[in-house]
Amino acid sequence: MNFVLIFALIGLTLGVVWLFVQDIRGLIVGTVHLSEGIISSLGSLLMLWVMIELMNTEIDHLKGGKIHISVFVGVALVTTIRELMIATLRHESAMTIYYLVASILSVGFIYWLVTKTETKRNNRTYIE
Repeated sequence: MNFVLIFALIGLTLGVVWLFVQDIRGLIVGTVHLSEGIISSLGSLLMLWVMIELMNTEIDHLKGGKIHISVFVGVALVTTIRELMIATLRHESAMTIYYLVASILSVGFIYWLVTKTETKRNNRTYIE
């Protein structure tokens, strides 16, 4: 099942790469508005980064490594940042923007706590 997951992640990553290429092509050709194209390209690039992180985590897991919760919290953080960029582009209401900013701050704080805890666990030495 882990190999199925890896191949699914590879397929999704290729799809995100295609989406990123399409966004860049739209910018170069001029079929989309400049600000809209830049935000869309950055969103696609963030999703590509997420896919790469998930694949690296799964590959490390297959090699016998531990799964770090910080990767999944980081995915939530990146997804929320992408949602804020899209909401700003769509000119959503101010309350929606405030909620997204509050979500980013909350998830960012959780990410900081999780990475701090994981770093402490990895640096802990045991005296026998």
